[in-house]
Amino acid sequence: MDDFSCPNLFFRRSLIKHLPIAGIDVGKRFSEMAVLSPDNVVVSRLKIFHDVSSNIDKAVNVLLKAEKDFAARPVVVMKSIGHYHKILFHSLCKAGFDVCVIKPLQTDSIKNLGIRKVKNDKVDARRIALLYRFQELKSTNIPNEELECLRSLCRQYFNLCDELTAYKNRLIGVIDQIMLNFTDGI
Repeated sequence: MDDFSCPNLFFRRSLIKHLPIAGIDVGKRFSEMAVLSPDNVVVSRLKIFHDVSSNIDKAVNVLLKAEKDFAARPVVVMKSIGHYHKILFHSLCKAGFDVCVIKPLQTDSIKNLGIRKVKNDKVDARRIALLYRFQELKSTNIPNEELECLRSLCRQYFNLCDELTAYKNRLIGVIDQIMLNFTDGI
């Protein structure tokens, strides 16, 4: 798989009104999923714990049930939070769902719709799905797994180089304090 984004978002604009949409609010330990019917009624909610594969399987089953009920494959929209969304993202892509990853700044744009400011994961999951329905999203490109691994390795390499430089500077500082004229081997 190549880069992922909101698949089919631009040429399915007219069909968005007729699709079920699953909004997922991603957190560190778990994610909250809300599945909206084409008329914006929440038909299913699920708490998905990331470290339990059976929970991800339950999420896939809920999405398949929504596909059966509404005769259309649901689009999954999730908020990207650090690296916490990646396991769920790749699992849902492998199950064959269109997954759209959006930035948290975009989801914050809809939080002032109500009079009372309610902040909880269930409400946020529904709002994420509504954002997709309103067509107000710009997707985030998610690279394939190999590219993610290479980026992570490069990041770790440069972090280790920075730590090595810091240790060398500390050692030179201690040596300068003890032996003022020592310059060999550094």
